[in-house]
Amino acid sequence: MVDGDHRSNIFEFFRSHTAFDLLPESGKVCLLDSSLSAFAALSIMSANQQTAVPVWNSRDDSYMGMLTVTDLVEIVLACRNSKMYSSCLEGLKAMTIEHWMCHNARPHGSPLPSIEVHPDDDLLQVLWTLVRNNCRVVPVLERDGSKKDTAMLSQCLVGQVSYFLLFRFLFYHQASELNRLEGNLTELGIGTIGPDRVVCVRSSEPVAKALEAMSKHGISGVPVVDEGGSLVGLFSDVDILCFTPDMLSMDLKSALSVAAVAGDKCAVAWGEGGTERGESAGRPVAACRTDDPLRSVVAKFSLSGSARLACTDADGRVEGIVTLTDLFKFMAGSSR
Repeated sequence: MVDGDHRSNIFEFFRSHTAFDLLPESGKVCLLDSSLSAFAALSIMSANQQTAVPVWNSRDDSYMGMLTVTDLVEIVLACRNSKMYSSCLEGLKAMTIEHWMCHNARPHGSPLPSIEVHPDDDLLQVLWTLVRNNCRVVPVLERDGSKKDTAMLSQCLVGQVSYFLLFRFLFYHQASELNRLEGNLTELGIGTIGPDRVVCVRSSEPVAKALEAMSKHGISGVPVVDEGGSLVGLFSDVDILCFTPDMLSMDLKSALSVAAVAGDKCAVAWGEGGTERGESAGRPVAACRTDDPLRSVVAKFSLSGSARLACTDADGRVEGIVTLTDLFKFMAGSSR
């Protein structure tokens, strides 16, 4: 089992650092105007390597919430399935961000507009905010008034934090403590373990099949397998940022194996220094074994730069999947 002393050291580290410590010393903060089309939002997020972006209503000068890649998955499916548009691409160009956010519930993993953290909140508080609200990203806002005050002049958007940033910060500063964690995924019950519990898609199936599976099951990614059932890649909501207009105009009928080519080009453009990268089937597969020591799984998360790992057996067949969300939820639960 996980050593309590090392876990306590990790959480003591979290208590001694704040959300502000996670933010880069320099960089840009992207904002989307709510009047923009969904297609414009997708293009801007892709060009700026952003998996979640705050949305402002310029008419009311107010914050509407975060638009995430999970939102984009749901928007793309809604436009594809709508009879109002001749193609998915047409729907994306017609729908505004404001219309989507005002008429649809927040998708799995996306924060409600009321969820936020402040720059001086310690990282343990940040972690609990993510866990308790079942979201993968949360904005960092510095307010000059009451929490109910949503006027742009009364608040300053400092940045955003996510499980991905938390992990990267923790690994950089506490690698030695993480390397002492004991147990494996099966023993500790971390992740979705068991072939019958994992949602997979075949590389020959269309992109739409992967998006529909993710939407139906409320998950952020799926393992991609070949006709023999062996793992060949991972497809996640982040990969939607690599979709080309041609793919969208074809209503996502391209096979996942073909879509991976576009994903590879996107990954090269983003480079190793980008935010959480996409993981389509053409790139090295982020994977581990269910009996790998937890410290080894943590190291593989760091080496892969991925937010999820597929779990395979000795023959490469999928036995489970584990995400950074799973890892931090386990750690948070164990801290009680």
